[in-house]
Amino acid sequence: MAAEWTFLGAGISKDPVPEDIFGFTYLITFDDGMKYVGKKQIFMKRRLQPRKTDRKNAKRIVYREDKHWRSYEGSSDFKGDRVVATKEILTICFSKKELTYEEERELFSRDVLRDDNYLNYSIRNVYFRHDFKLIQT
Repeated sequence: MAAEWTFLGAGISKDPVPEDIFGFTYLITFDDGMKYVGKKQIFMKRRLQPRKTDRKNAKRIVYREDKHWRSYEGSSDFKGDRVVATKEILTICFSKKELTYEEERELFSRDVLRDDNYLNYSIRNVYFRHDFKLIQT
């Protein structure tokens, strides 16, 4: 059975998510102890075609809950054959900007590019693991 999301040590209910929550940052731990920090949007923005009664250039935007976020297991290309042991929600965010900020704050505060226990290889595609010389002490 796949690991379930937890927040503050408790499982997440199957109830619908409140619409004011945009997404969350997460920490996935694999069976071999490796970790991955990332972000996940819960609500996706969809642009719909204008109705016949709308003005010519009207834009219809709706937000819909991503059906698959509960089974999501990370976006890392390095996951490979690893099995997810735990999926922990670190922070809940209410906007896209806040979500991006919180992800980067987690990545920098955990020093994921210098810690070999993390599978993250870049931050914002600006800072890469291979850019840093690791000094062994």
